[in-house]
Amino acid sequence: AACLGLASAPLWTCQATYISCIAHYHAHHKQKKVADIVSLFFGIFFAIFGTSTIWGNLISYFILNQSNKPEKLNCGVYFDP
Repeated sequence: AACLGLASAPLWTCQATYISCIAHYHAHHKQKKVADIVSLFFGIFFAIFGTSTIWGNLISYFILNQSNKPEKLNCGVYFDP
């Protein structure tokens, strides 16, 4: 937990700096307001970040639920030696 706490602060700072830099570059390249583009890029990032749990669970569900035929389950909760 301590390693995660120590590593997450610099990573969040780097993420914010990176998104700001690419937003500034995009705004100057397209000749639009910097504040509008920065807001757009951060909105897209946090929309993806906020829904990542949903997408991860959907992917896991479809991968783990591919078989329709019953199989003998001998691991996890169903382990019975």
